[in-house]
Amino acid sequence: MAPDERTVIVRDAAELVRPTTRRGFLRALGLVGTIVLMPSVFAACSDDTDLTGTTTNSATLNLGTDIGIFNYAYALEQLEAAFYTQAVASFASGLSADEREMLTDIRNDEVTHREFLRTALGTVRPVDRGALQVAAEDPAAELNPADIAQLSDIEQQVASLNDALHDNDAAAELLGGFTNGIRRAEASGWRTDPAGGTALVRSLQSRIDALTGAVHLVQPAVGTYSLSSSDSPVVVTVSNQLPRPVTVLVSVAPAPGVIGFQAQVLAPQTIGAHSIDTIRIPTHVGRVGRFQVIASLRTPDGRQLGQTVPLNLRATSIGTVTKIITVLAITVLALALLRRLIQLIRNRRQPASRTLVSA
Repeated sequence: MAPDERTVIVRDAAELVRPTTRRGFLRALGLVGTIVLMPSVFAACSDDTDLTGTTTNSATLNLGTDIGIFNYAYALEQLEAAFYTQAVASFASGLSADEREMLTDIRNDEVTHREFLRTALGTVRPVDRGALQVAAEDPAAELNPADIAQLSDIEQQVASLNDALHDNDAAAELLGGFTNGIRRAEASGWRTDPAGGTALVRSLQSRIDALTGAVHLVQPAVGTYSLSSSDSPVVVTVSNQLPRPVTVLVSVAPAPGVIGFQAQVLAPQTIGAHSIDTIRIPTHVGRVGRFQVIASLRTPDGRQLGQTVPLNLRATSIGTVTKIITVLAITVLALALLRRLIQLIRNRRQPASRTLVSA
């Protein structure tokens, strides 16, 4: 097992509550690994008490011991207690009396949890129960690593599409079920039913693929586009079959080995719900003849949507450099023809001159 799979590094307080950190904690717990809490994590806590047995610079928690697991829980409770304490200290405007009372109750509960763990860590002697081991008769009784990796990718796809949908009510309507679905697929209960866990992961993948596949580039209707000038735009068609507008990045780049073509970088484009939009991308072409470029569609955070689309182009315009070369070539050819013509005229006059002298 790679060393990094046994260690989870938490760099700031926000990471403590992220799903990826939760998965990392469960994985490290199963492998008897460690969690490293960086100093910035403790900056969010109003409690000045250090974790038991750790330094003020960072905390390394050994998840093979009771004290390590309790310390991790204590770090989470300190963060939650600090958050609600600050919320109660300065209520947001517009909150009703019932809402303020509810927040105060939550604050009191979190402080109680924090103090309970502080007391437990200070008075209960930790017991060394030895390394956590999987039963020898079933060494593979863990979640499928391939499923865990696929769930991580699904979570990233959901986040990218959420960004494209502007993280609003529209995004919540389309993507709201994925959070619980991913959590369910990560449940330890699938250890006894690995086939069921894999089936759920595949179902989630199929759903997110259907949503991201609804936003894609349209294959061109003609085989080759003609560019009549050196700055003719390249036309790309984007289809959005989602019931909400989506913001995307559209780009065109020369295919490998193609030179003399540049495309302007466009600002994010918003495609309406259930619509097909044509995007004109300004270009500069410094070549003639046929060549190929690749069109791509991405979310605002850079994740690719659908397949790239190759576009066959034919440039009929003559660029500046090509014009200069062409003019020079024509000039040289004209001078060569003129010189040849002069030589022919001279050759024709010479015999006539000799005849007159003989007479």
